[in-house]
Amino acid sequence: MVRDRPCYNGLVRRLVPLFLLLFLLPFPSGAETRLFSFGTGPVKVRLYTDYFCGPCSGIEQDLEVLLRELVAKDIISLTFIDVPIHKFTPLYASYFLYVLAGTDTFKEVLRVRALLFDAANQKITERERLESFLAEHGVKFK
Repeated sequence: MVRDRPCYNGLVRRLVPLFLLLFLLPFPSGAETRLFSFGTGPVKVRLYTDYFCGPCSGIEQDLEVLLRELVAKDIISLTFIDVPIHKFTPLYASYFLYVLAGTDTFKEVLRVRALLFDAANQKITERERLESFLAEHGVKFK
């Protein structure tokens, strides 16, 4: 049976927290649901990455200037999607969402994503150390 395979169980364990985090967040009645996208362009771009993936870090870094320009010119609407490939990615994704809740500037979002990739590169895996790292870099989150 498929559910008995170790890779299936590992995948489910990693995807369920992200699903709960992204799709089942409670919103007060009458509150506007906020999608964490930037830009109002007709082209919808979803950037799927994992903070602990070396190539993902490089891709985001390489694309940053282009993404800034396309969002600023309202050519694209960009949504970042954190894929929980690594076991600590849900921790990082939650802090990314905390930061999003406290800022509306795309520049700050890009800065925080770069910091989260840097923290992952430094192998910061404890909540307290991640909070300290972000605070040292002036990141505020709710």
